[in-house]
Amino acid sequence: MNNSGNNKTSQTVFSICTVLLLLFIFFRTLEFVYITLFFLSTSSLSNRLMEFYHKSWMTFSRIVGNTLSKINLFILYFVLFYPYAILKKILSKERAFKSKNESSLFEEAEQINFNKDYFEKPW
Repeated sequence: MNNSGNNKTSQTVFSICTVLLLLFIFFRTLEFVYITLFFLSTSSLSNRLMEFYHKSWMTFSRIVGNTLSKINLFILYFVLFYPYAILKKILSKERAFKSKNESSLFEEAEQINFNKDYFEKPW
């Protein structure tokens, strides 16, 4: 394996151990230290185990990332966009629905002369 790949796997293992030690500081349970020592000792003994930890962590992070992004988009839609659209629809002065005596909301546009100058600067 090249040095860059080995560096990434060791960074992953050390990141996992750092998170576990932070959890130990926060929760004050000794199991986090034991798990950290297990990760460090087994990964220092075998590169294959370190690669396994790296691949497992990357798979887990990909699953969590895909799940949380969908949950965040769901919350964003129903907390921000949907209420905003409903309020805008209620408070808007434009007609969104046709009245009973109208057959359509279509309005005739003015006649536009489509010549060469019209297509030169469309805005």
